[in-house]
Amino acid sequence: MKRRLLPWFLLTFVAMGATAQDRDFAREDFIQDHKPSELLLACLDAPTRACALRASLQTVVDEKLNMERAKILAGLSQAFVDLGQLDRAAQTLDMALKEVEGIGISFAVQIKLQELAPLNAYARNAEGAFSLAERITIRSVKNRVYGEMAQIFGSAGMAVEGSRAIAMIRNPRLARYETLGFLEKLAQNNPQSALQLGREYEANFHDDYAYDERLLTYRRLALLYLQLGEGESFVRMKLKLTEGAGFAQSDRMRALSAIHMAYIAFAEDTEDLDAHVATAILWGSRLRSLDQKMVFATMFAPLELQLSDPKNAIDRLEFFESHDEKALYMEAIVPEGISNEHISAAVLSELSALDDIDSAYERDEARIRLLKIAHKMQELDLTLTIVRAMEDDDNMARGLAEAAALMPE
Repeated sequence: MKRRLLPWFLLTFVAMGATAQDRDFAREDFIQDHKPSELLLACLDAPTRACALRASLQTVVDEKLNMERAKILAGLSQAFVDLGQLDRAAQTLDMALKEVEGIGISFAVQIKLQELAPLNAYARNAEGAFSLAERITIRSVKNRVYGEMAQIFGSAGMAVEGSRAIAMIRNPRLARYETLGFLEKLAQNNPQSALQLGREYEANFHDDYAYDERLLTYRRLALLYLQLGEGESFVRMKLKLTEGAGFAQSDRMRALSAIHMAYIAFAEDTEDLDAHVATAILWGSRLRSLDQKMVFATMFAPLELQLSDPKNAIDRLEFFESHDEKALYMEAIVPEGISNEHISAAVLSELSALDDIDSAYERDEARIRLLKIAHKMQELDLTLTIVRAMEDDDNMARGLAEAAALMPE
């Protein structure tokens, strides 16, 4: 028989108190039964869009498990979104949802709902996205999914739907943070709505919120207004930021204040950019807490990658200890759709380092996280390198499908 019931098998092991060694054995046995088909391997050797989609669909047909079929169908739906084929994306997501409904284990269903809700937002199926998100039972996860949906709707210029997603977030500070990202994305395709909502957000923002949140908000609103050509509003927010930065008393806040000022100087192309960057680096070097260093790096790196020497942003990978943390850092800082040779080299280095993970299952999970970075940069060669390293044919099929839009027809 080609497939074994890994998700049920592992969940049963967990419920019975299985040892880590038992679970690793189950995962390794699972990987052994998930070898890639000849068609998958042929498509990786000579990748074309049609071959990638055909091989992924064939893997769905061959697969016996609902959860694994849903995984590949999710990847195919993302491919259709990237290709602008939204109707096909929506149809594929309907198929994926039917597979999810057939899993029969609530925990596994919840995991898939977290994935399918944002994908429906990408497919412009707003009602489907909200319906699935509402079924998520863990409040913190639901908040995160609504935030992700808001960003997707913002990128699509969908102001009403994005605002609705924000309103569903029950954590007030998280809702405010997600609103800033939503407005920045909305400004690209729906500037009039972005300006209106930005003014409403500013009017409702309280100057007694936490100090670090105030500075972040002043900077991001200032840059939003600058992008929208609202000079007076930009100056007003810049002044608030400058005044607020003057009250920084800790090394952490001095470093973050300098970062905010550097972003403003970069946007205005003013001569004081170098001074602000140097100040940020100075105070950042004095941070002792690992958590503070990670926040500093994540906030500063997107700017550093745009400057002439991005080496510092890459070097700060050393602040992040686990493979997960390193991947999340790189995904957070790299710009959408812009290739970066330094990040690509770091991804390849991290890919090689995954050999220290004992479990094939967990190695593939780490590769999936690296795949998100390559896909975000739209780096086909890097994407294929990661997919070729996969040890599970279902993961390979999904990765190949998601890369289809980058391939020649």
